[in-house]
Amino acid sequence: MGENVMTLKLVPLFMFLIFICGCIGKIGIGKPVVEGISNELGEVSREDTEVITKIRVYNPNPFPLPLKDVLTEIHVNGRKIGEGSALKSEIKPSSESLVVSTKINNRKIPEWWIEHIKNGEKSRVEFRGHLVFDLKITEFRFPIERSGEIKTDVLKVLRTKGKTGPVRVKPTKPSWGEVNSNYSEILIETVVENENKYSIKITRFYSLVEMNGIRLSDEWQDVEYFLEPKSKKKFDFKIRLNNSRIVDWWVSHVKNGGKTN
Repeated sequence: MGENVMTLKLVPLFMFLIFICGCIGKIGIGKPVVEGISNELGEVSREDTEVITKIRVYNPNPFPLPLKDVLTEIHVNGRKIGEGSALKSEIKPSSESLVVSTKINNRKIPEWWIEHIKNGEKSRVEFRGHLVFDLKITEFRFPIERSGEIKTDVLKVLRTKGKTGPVRVKPTKPSWGEVNSNYSEILIETVVENENKYSIKITRFYSLVEMNGIRLSDEWQDVEYFLEPKSKKKFDFKIRLNNSRIVDWWVSHVKNGGKTN
């Protein structure tokens, strides 16, 4: 009699083991299906940024699946920048949404910025996770993966249409120069035309770049350009963004709903 009781107790456990291993065969137990993943920005501080992920999972079985944990990681350009978890007791029959909080370490934002700029303002983002099922004597991890691309155009605001004053400044052509841990260099190319009847000498160039009120560049540069009357010349300037302020900008970007002005 004791042997029969032991056998009966082990049957449900063996059924779960068979299900998890994919050997559904004749017993007809269905595997869970991830129907969708959505992300949105949550709380942000100077130390970290929260990403709230909603994972919609479909359980085709008439019984709940025991879930121990949901583990997540966020990778950008192959570099892990954040991780998180969410405790959940089970996935009930039919569809259910799991909410996961993943924290991005903001100290990794400057490293991402440098790679992002060097890669033409493009980054590949990967969301990796596991649903951890609790089978009492063992665990099984069901993988979840999604990926996408982030594109920006920081240089857009520096493409001016031209200005008229003592001299006529043609539309500018900005491009990225040297990028390192200290600064991000922007090369500005433009044509300056002197329509006056007298010569003009340009000795200083001033740059001011602010994003969401965060000042990334504020400097005077000594230059030496000489324009003859009724002449024009190509000018090249350099703007250096202070990369030590990138985290401050990032925090303002998140607080502004993912927008930069």
